[in-house]
Parts: sequence; C-alpha cells; structure tokens
Amino acid sequence: GMRDLHPDTLTLPDVLHDNGWQTVAFTDGGWMKKERSFHTFDLFESVNKRVGSFDGMMRWLREVDAREKPFFLLWHTYEPHCPYDPADAFDRYSETGYEAPVDMTKACRREYTEALGRIGDDDLAHIVGKYDGGIASTDAKVGRLLRLLEKRGFAPNTIVVITSDHGESFAEREIDKKIGHGTMYEEVLRIPLIVRIPGHTGPERVTHRVESIDIMRSSGISEIDQAAINIVQLAAPYAPLPDNITDRVDILHITRTWRFETGIGVE
Repeated sequence: GMRDLHPDTLTLPDVLHDNGWQTVAFTDGGWMKKERSFHTFDLFESVNKRVGSFDGMMRWLREVDAREKPFFLLWHTYEPHCPYDPADAFDRYSETGYEAPVDMTKACRREYTEALGRIGDDDLAHIVGKYDGGIASTDAKVGRLLRLLEKRGFAPNTIVVITSDHGESFAEREIDKKIGHGTMYEEVLRIPLIVRIPGHTGPERVTHRVESIDIMRSSGISEIDQAAINIVQLAAPYAPLPDNITDRVDILHITRTWRFETGIGVE
C-alpha cells in the first residue's frame, strides 16, 4: 500500500506556511486526509466523494481576505475517479436506463476486472460515458472556480495549476486488459498538467516530456518571499512558477479535452 511522507520531507505547504502564507486544503478524503502527512495546513477539510469538497472550498474563497496574507489553496476531487457515477446534470454521455454489467455506483478496479469477460462494446461505451460525465462535472466546477477568482479580483495575481496523479484504462490492451488504473501503460501515465500564469498572453503547449515533480524543481523555491501572489492547486500540492516558466513548463494538456467554461484551457 501507499505510505505516508517521512516527517522530515519538506513540502511546498511547509515552506509557504513558514513564510507567512495561508495554507488551506479541501479534499475528497481517501489518500488525501490530513493524517496522511498534510500537517502544516492552517485549514484542512476532508469529506467523502459523495459529499464533495467543492462547496466548502468555494465558501472559503468567497470570504478570504488575501490582502492580509497570500494563500496556497489545494482543492482535490475524486469526481472523475471510479466509481463512475456522475451527477445527473452531467450524466449525458451514457444511455439512460442502460443495465450495466456492474453496479456503477460502487464498482472500481477489482469489480471491473472481474466482469471483463461479460463486458461488451456497448457496455464499455456506457462505462466510458459515465467517466466522461465525471470529467464534465469537474470541468464545470473548475470554470466556476476561475470565475470566482475573477470576481474577487484574485485572478491577476493567482497562479492556477491543474494536474492528476493518474489516468484511466478502458480495456485498450488485448493483453493485460483492464478497466481503471494501477498499471504502467501510457493511458495511465499520461496526465493533464495545465498552468495558468497571471499576465501570460495565451495558451501554449510543450511537446517534450514534463513530469509533475518538475513544477517544484522549476519554482525557485529557495527564493520565495511574502510577495502577494496566490496559488490555487487542483489535485495535488506543487509549487509556484518563475517568470521564465515558458522556457520549461507552460500549458501541457495530454489526456481528454478540458474546455473550461471561461475559455481558458487548450485541446
């Protein structure tokens, strides 16, 4: 199983907290609970996927006074994660009333793997449609978050980073066929890494390999001071980005299309 971080591990929230930043997190629980090494956050709220962390995060963002302290905000969601069971408003990519071969409200990797012999093309299309519904719901929430940053006047000095820890497999492989994750195949390893930088003129895409750890390495973390710039991190805690970021990491989008209702994003 996964292990907690070693207590001597220095994380971005550690550094920012020690330099006077507000560090807050809203997560959907699971591996993203405070007791799993997230101890230096001023505020850490964790709920289960059914409740969802989005509303609490938005309430905090409506009320925070960023003039007093810059903030690091981590929002984590399991909404595109199995079980693939999107909210009704976004369940528009799968057939209504379809009898799936597994319970879509509960099934995850093990249940799908055990049912693979009974899953045909129509079944697989239904499962992928449910997954796409979770992505669409998350996409809409990201759009609402970005609009709130604009409304509160935070957008001109807030870096936004969107990423994930893994993709999903949907039986693409004839050998070692799986639904879910936990493999080392391309569809699981290639993840979105999208960065919005204040003042940057427009979307760009880098073609060379970039890893999530590169965000921390590229941050100039040793030079962080209390400059009034905020960071919103979606999915996992990484670092702010330097002025010359376009030389290394800008906007990298590899997996499924994110369209952002605000028009920020790339295909």
